[in-house]
Amino acid sequence: MQYENVALNKMANQKTTMDESSASRAVDGNTGDELLSRTKRQDPPQWWTVDLEDDYYITSVSIYTVPSSQS
Repeated sequence: MQYENVALNKMANQKTTMDESSASRAVDGNTGDELLSRTKRQDPPQWWTVDLEDDYYITSVSIYTVPSSQS
């Protein structure tokens, strides 16, 4: 089954930003570990949001992570 990425290039926000990363990197379609949306570990809890700009019936969410030793 083919899924549509309804978050692709939509407006994203996160509580904190680490280094030069930004929330928009999480919705740019790149699932490699070179360009990431990164948050600071301090001041929990951390959050990240995306505005899908419409109503959708969501059946699947994919989150790609990098081991903490690489982040």
